[in-house]
Amino acid sequence: MTSRTRRGLGLAGFGLLCAGALIAACASLPAVSYVGGDIEAGSDASLTKLVDSSVEASEAETDAGPNDDGSATGDDAEAGIDAAISCGDASVSGCDQCTGAPLACKKGGATLCVADCTECATGLLPCWRCPGGKAPRGNCLGVNAKGVLACPAGGECACDAAASCPQSAGSAEVCTVIASANASKCLTCGEALTNGEACVASGGATGTCSAGTSTPTCQ
Repeated sequence: MTSRTRRGLGLAGFGLLCAGALIAACASLPAVSYVGGDIEAGSDASLTKLVDSSVEASEAETDAGPNDDGSATGDDAEAGIDAAISCGDASVSGCDQCTGAPLACKKGGATLCVADCTECATGLLPCWRCPGGKAPRGNCLGVNAKGVLACPAGGECACDAAASCPQSAGSAEVCTVIASANASKCLTCGEALTNGEACVASGGATGTCSAGTSTPTCQ
C-alpha cells in the first residue's frame, strides 16, 4: 500500500467520524410542535390551552357583533329612543310611529310606547324631541341627583310659544331660546334653562317653571 493510499483512507475515516457526530447531535434536538395542524404527542399542554383560549375569545367577539343591545342609530339615537320598541302588539323603530303614544318608556326590561310618562312610572317626565323637524317623539326620564331633567342634547322641537310645544299629562313645557341653536325650542319644565321661565301645563294652565328639585312644578 502506497503512502498516498494510506492518506486517502485516513481522510475517509475522518469524514465518517464527523458524519456520525452530526447525526448524534441532531438526534438530541427536542421535538417541535406546530400550531394549526395536529399537535405532536408530548408537546407542551399549555400551548394547546393557549390556542383554544384564543379561538374561544375570537368566536365570542364575532358572536357579540355590533348593535346586539338594540341601540338606536340616526334620528332615533338623537331622540334617545331604542331602535326596536313596542307599540301595543306591533314593533316600531320610533314612538312617533305609534299613534297616540309617542313617548318611549323602559319598563320591566322592555321599551314600550306610552301616551304620557305617568303610565311609565311615578316621577318620570317626558324628553320631547323632533329630530330633523320630524313628528314629536321622546322618552321618559327622572330628574338626576342635582334636580335636573337631563334630556339628550339636540333635536329639540321648534316653538313660538310654550302652548305650541308637545303636551303630555303630568308635565309642563317651556319655550325658550337655546343659544347653540339660535332659535326658540321646547323644553320640559325641569330641564336646564327652564327654571324661572313661563310654562304651560298639559291642562292649559300657565305659570312659572320651578326647576332644580326632585319634582319640577309650573305654578
